[in-house]
Amino acid sequence: MRSLLSADLYRLVRSKSLYMGTLCLVLMEVWLMKNSTVQGMEYQNFFSFTMFLPFAAAAFCGLFIGADFSYKTIRNKLICGHTKGQIYLSHALVTVLATVCFCAAPMGAGALYGMIDGRMFTLSNEALLGYILCSLASSIAAGALAVLVAALFPNRSVGILVSLLAAFVLFCGSQIINNSLSQPETVPQFTQQTLGDNVTIYAADPNLPEVPNPDYPTGIKRAALELLWDFLPACQATQLSTVTVESFGPLLLFSVLFFALVTFIGVALFCQKDIK
Repeated sequence: MRSLLSADLYRLVRSKSLYMGTLCLVLMEVWLMKNSTVQGMEYQNFFSFTMFLPFAAAAFCGLFIGADFSYKTIRNKLICGHTKGQIYLSHALVTVLATVCFCAAPMGAGALYGMIDGRMFTLSNEALLGYILCSLASSIAAGALAVLVAALFPNRSVGILVSLLAAFVLFCGSQIINNSLSQPETVPQFTQQTLGDNVTIYAADPNLPEVPNPDYPTGIKRAALELLWDFLPACQATQLSTVTVESFGPLLLFSVLFFALVTFIGVALFCQKDIK
């Protein structure tokens, strides 16, 4: 296992996809902060890079792991006596390092840009540390999913496409969940009003009591949505980018659980895969 991991680390430090992904995230971070004028550096899109990190992880894993399939390196590793489980875990550990780079580089660049521009954080030190740790944990969890997808598709192009598609679907799903959980419990009643030139509009009537919102999720549905909101890396990224995390403990715990669960499933599926 040590020699296997050493070989993958050797490839990692020479991987162009690692440096290209890091550079893209750094440039994205600086551009987002430059176009923000809100007070408080954390509200100036400082953590918005977390929304794009799953896409960077998907592209990296598709290229890095896909190269093992394309050049038949995995078959050579098996011939040398390494198990499929060891190969998968080595890819997972290397991806952890890559996603940490993807996370740390834009945060460092954003902090440096903010200091040069005279910007300051308004969060407490404890809250800022919580956001940083949750960003790292969420990026590692997103990387675990990218490893799973890339390991199941031997064709590098297909692997990258499926990984990016999965990241996009989860991103869209996070926005749907966010919109659903953001619905108010009650809504005002609207009445018809006629303006000049026979223009009819519907406006909220403050004299009428509010009525229950049919789009407000309740019961089991709300509990399931709240679980997904804290469990999925894409949903965590939405909370981090908008600086709306209510509690850091559950996000860190769910990131660890997500990484462990996805890695376990990935090892099980990869061990059943026929490597040609």
